[in-house]
This record gives sequence, structure tokens and C-alpha cells, in this order.
Amino acid sequence: MLNSISDIAPVKTIEVEEHLKKIHEEVKNLVDTPSSHISINETSKQLEAIKNSLKEISEINEARVLYFKAEIALGNYQIDSDKIAMRMLKEPIIVD
Repeated sequence: MLNSISDIAPVKTIEVEEHLKKIHEEVKNLVDTPSSHISINETSKQLEAIKNSLKEISEINEARVLYFKAEIALGNYQIDSDKIAMRMLKEPIIVD
């Protein structure tokens, strides 16, 4: 007695294996190109340098502070409390 399900020969197995080998070789060739190599060590050094340079930058805009101090001292800076209140009501409240 023949079992028709289990007696079917895998005809396409060789073609699939050859296709997979071909794809594997193509991927290997792409990975082995010099342009695709990334130096993680070099990238981490660059990120560390950027991080250190950002630490040196002041969060306070000194020029702007001096400008407003001078404007307040001269009496030229007028605070518009209505404008401030309207903007406070328009902006969403952020809760940390």
C-alpha cells in the first residue's frame, strides 16, 4: 500500500538549496565590501567628543540675559501679563 503524502519526492530541494547558497554568497560579498565596514570604536570616540563639547556649552544665553537686563534697567521692557496668561492657557501641561 502506498501513502501518497509521504511518497512524494522533494523535487525542488536542490534548486532551493542552490538559490539559498547564491543569496548567501551575495550577502557575504555585500558585507565584505570596505564601504560597509563600520568602526564602532571610532564612532563611539566621535560621540564621546560631541558629548564633551556639549557639556562645555552653557545652557544660559548670556547675550540674551544682558539684553533683557539692560532693557529692564532702562525701563524699555514692558511685561504683557495678558499675553503671558493666554500662552500659558494654550500650551499643554507637561507632567514628568
